[in-house]
Amino acid sequence: MAEVTTERPITEVVRGIVDDFQKLMTQQVALLRAEVKTDWEKTKMAMMPIAGGAAFGLVALMQFGIAVGMLIYWATSPAGIDPARIPMWGAFGIAGIIFAILSGIMFAVGMNAFKSFNPLPDETMRAFEKNLQTFVSSSSTPHQASH
Repeated sequence: MAEVTTERPITEVVRGIVDDFQKLMTQQVALLRAEVKTDWEKTKMAMMPIAGGAAFGLVALMQFGIAVGMLIYWATSPAGIDPARIPMWGAFGIAGIIFAILSGIMFAVGMNAFKSFNPLPDETMRAFEKNLQTFVSSSSTPHQASH
């Protein structure tokens, strides 16, 4: 018995290619959405300590500003006017240092969390490139049906 080879009509081949491409694009979009959602959650979690660090940094800056103002006042006041063991400017300076340290720690924690992942959809792009190459190479070969 001889094997008969016939080529499928071009419209059928094109329809198959379009259907395959639609499936591929649907899968790629679903993968992209899932990856962006996951990366967005990671980004939000990393940004929280960074924002907290920025807030503490702002407080530290204000504390240092007040400390400088108090230092100027203390330096120009007559001796013996402040009976405290730590002058007021020193207290504000110490508070500023504490807030600056907290700011640095929180910022470092946030940056560490942020560096632990890449917020760009790299996996999706790699999968898309691979699927596209596979799709192009498989669609360039002739589709033949055996009867």
